[in-house]
Amino acid sequence: MTKSLNCKLLIFLLLICLTATVATPTEVCAETPRWVRVVEDDVPLYTNANGNKVTFILQKSYYLTVSAEVNGYYRVELMSNSTLFPTIVGYVKISDVVESEEAPVTPYYPEKTIYVSADSATLKLSPLESAETVITATNTQSVSYYGSITSENKQWYYVYYCGRFGYAEADCFTAPNITMHPTPLPETPSVVPPDTGTTPPDETPADNTAEAILIVFVVVLAVGLVVAVFTPAKTSKRNKS
Repeated sequence: MTKSLNCKLLIFLLLICLTATVATPTEVCAETPRWVRVVEDDVPLYTNANGNKVTFILQKSYYLTVSAEVNGYYRVELMSNSTLFPTIVGYVKISDVVESEEAPVTPYYPEKTIYVSADSATLKLSPLESAETVITATNTQSVSYYGSITSENKQWYYVYYCGRFGYAEADCFTAPNITMHPTPLPETPSVVPPDTGTTPPDETPADNTAEAILIVFVVVLAVGLVVAVFTPAKTSKRNKS
């Protein structure tokens, strides 16, 4: 009876382990530093590997450090981990970025300080007017800019201020004025149509009529010359006879 109970308990524990293994997303950690580049517009940085919440839109032409792969996403890091720009972690779809074969030149990602141009700027937990307030920055105060997102028909900045992250309406700040990364973006390869061996519909087949007439003319001329050469000889022979 005890052995039977122990076997049932062991089987139950194995089933729990198998279920947890299946339910947990598989992450493949990068052994050496890997880089990906944002080469398209409007590439989102997600808060998780489910793609159901966007943190902000990533800056085109800049780079992200890859720390792992999970369920078709890269787990990435950005910013320098300095006092004003702490590193943050997010996720991007693998199909949204391009791998970089070598480490990029700095800056990897733009570090821009912007200033409160309104009387104050209220930082919120999410880009919604109804969201909870995190902290309020007063006029002329500087904040660290990370990215922007559109919500409720407004543009919001995701910023860092006094040890707190939050969203604030873009109208409350000076513009970040971000330029493109110094490394040129890769050129989009031009698509060359395959050679089907047929004449394109907009091309007119070559007209060979003139060439045929010329050949006939040359043949007739040759025959005429032969006749002209041999006919007098036959006539002179008849006259002698």
